[in-house]
Amino acid sequence: MHDLRLYDPDYLYEVALRCDNGAYRFDINDTDLRDQTYGVFAEAVKRYAVSIFAFHFMSDHYHGLYGFKSPDDFVAFLAFLHGNLARLGHRFRGTHGAFWSPLKVMAVAPDAESVSRRMRYIMAQAVTAKLIDHPSKFRGASSVDAMLTGQPLKARRVNYSQKYRDAARLVGGAKPDAAYETWTDLHISVPACWGHLSPEALRRLYGGIADEIARESRLGAKTWAANPSNCEDVQDGGECPTEPDGGSDLGGGQCPMPDLPPKQPAATRKAEDGGVFRQGRVKPKGGKRRRSRPPRLFSVAPHVSEAYEDRYKLAVAEYHAAKLAWRLSSPVVGGALRGEGIALPAWMLLGTLPLQLGRRPGADSEP
Repeated sequence: MHDLRLYDPDYLYEVALRCDNGAYRFDINDTDLRDQTYGVFAEAVKRYAVSIFAFHFMSDHYHGLYGFKSPDDFVAFLAFLHGNLARLGHRFRGTHGAFWSPLKVMAVAPDAESVSRRMRYIMAQAVTAKLIDHPSKFRGASSVDAMLTGQPLKARRVNYSQKYRDAARLVGGAKPDAAYETWTDLHISVPACWGHLSPEALRRLYGGIADEIARESRLGAKTWAANPSNCEDVQDGGECPTEPDGGSDLGGGQCPMPDLPPKQPAATRKAEDGGVFRQGRVKPKGGKRRRSRPPRLFSVAPHVSEAYEDRYKLAVAEYHAAKLAWRLSSPVVGGALRGEGIALPAWMLLGTLPLQLGRRPGADSEP
């Protein structure tokens, strides 16, 4: 079976989403794109009960740290947020088609040390890519300004649906974007581990993290120049900078990559492979069924990881029980429904009642 995602409200969740094929979809110097990105976040928070603790957009990917009370709200929040961000990016770029690569989600333990390390990693995105020397200087879409100043972000929301309807209905066409825009505030929530801090203490905490990022960036500049082949990110679970090189309008620092070997003709490759042309690694047929592995968890305490794996095993057991109950209670109409092809939502969590899943409308409830 495929790995299930365990969305547990007791943890925070870090989302990393890269644009399709690593394309540069977000211009970090476009203030209009930044304000409308805030507008998408504000509308998503208004619709669903999800807390935004931090987020940061680079030109080809973004990171976000979220909290929630209901897994259903979190799944709907991500679907609404990423779908509208894709539409926004296509509108500014004039493109179409696939926008995002597969989603990557990692649970984060709620203790202060684990949260601070992930906050530091998210805030250091532009500094790690050598675009700026301090997180406060980043002008793209990010929660850093709100975290350092304590003020909400100004979000701009344009009702493009109404604009398109007016373009087809009104004689003079649609009005300018300013006639369809609304401004609102996007508030950045505080993790529960820091909920007891005053606003001044919280700003000092975030400011200390930002200053530490800037200080380590300046100290590590000589090491980077002396050994450019070292692409290891100083952050835990980090990734190489993927910003455009110095010749672009964004400027500064692409992670050096090794030179690729020269491409050989197919006939030469076939001869070197012993007369068999192999396209990648050959996978054996059949074999044992792959077992589901626990999702990724970031925690500085080993006992938290053990408890997380135990909860995941329990969630997988409930998933199988609910799937079996659905198969037993669902009719087979013309062979259209087959037991081995049924897949329930992967965000099912602890507390799910298998006997209540898969019920047809109008079915009598059990006593």
